[in-house]
Amino acid sequence: MNRKNFIRSALMAAVLLSAAGFPLKALSAEALPVEEPAELFTNPTLPELIGYAYEHNPSIQAAREEWKATVESYRVRTAYPDPQLMVTYFPDPIETRFGPQDWNATLSQMIPFPGKLSTAGELVETDAQIARLKLDQAVRNVATDVMISWFELFYINTARQTAARNAGLLDEFRKISETAYAEDRTIFQDVIKAQTQTAQIRYDMILLDELEETEKTRLNGLLNRPPDAPVGAVQQIPVDPVRFSLTELYEMAGRYQEEIRIAGLQTEKAEKEVDLARYENLPDFRVGLFYAGIGEPDVPSPPPDAGDDALGIQFGMEIPVWFGKNSGRMNRARARAR
Repeated sequence: MNRKNFIRSALMAAVLLSAAGFPLKALSAEALPVEEPAELFTNPTLPELIGYAYEHNPSIQAAREEWKATVESYRVRTAYPDPQLMVTYFPDPIETRFGPQDWNATLSQMIPFPGKLSTAGELVETDAQIARLKLDQAVRNVATDVMISWFELFYINTARQTAARNAGLLDEFRKISETAYAEDRTIFQDVIKAQTQTAQIRYDMILLDELEETEKTRLNGLLNRPPDAPVGAVQQIPVDPVRFSLTELYEMAGRYQEEIRIAGLQTEKAEKEVDLARYENLPDFRVGLFYAGIGEPDVPSPPPDAGDDALGIQFGMEIPVWFGKNSGRMNRARARAR
């Protein structure tokens, strides 16, 4: 099997795994327990390397934490705003018929228009689905890169074994040519040709060694290991033929490929943002309590309720009178949806 076939096989395997919804189910920590590096990389297997990458690759870790952060933001976006407490103290008390007002306090709570918080929660749910698909996408990409690196290392090992056998044969041919030239049974050009081919194959073996080191460095980067960390020899794995037609692959990609599903969710999110923009153009309400501390009046004949503190109930609402801002918010949301 030549190099192109190896790479093609790895890519096809990754496409089929992604199309079948493989990444998070088959690459979970439960399905592929990660061993200690000392044991894992002595005689590595492809599933073990993919499982190790799932746990340690920085891009997967970043996507996983981004998904968790998006999930946690649901409680933030759907919660009521924090209540406000305002206390006013009067250095020079305000005189009223009931006595001097020394201080007052206001406790208020803003209540969004009904439906605004639930619509914002739907947007966060869509964001969480997109973040989860981006995590699947990161897992798929890393698994694909690990598989490609695996097949590349196996190709290099196979090519080096073939080159070693060829080098042995060329050494025999060189010796035969030199013996024949010494006995005047061949020309000097044949000796030079045999020696040149032997030197070329030795140089090719050096290049293969360098390619192996480069590929191991790349693999260690995917696994978040030091560049020069040792990696044992990889073994051949069976490559199954493609069991799906091209039309079936197109259909599977439309159903499962993360990029397509993310695009669909982004469109859905943009349409929900239009609904949220409508709610943002509606007034929010505010309810509160007002309490005023009243002192004893300094009058000869105070009223019966003099000095009693005052208690009031407040209700208010925002007035969305800036129509330019409201229409701009709607036009922006519709443009994003389109």
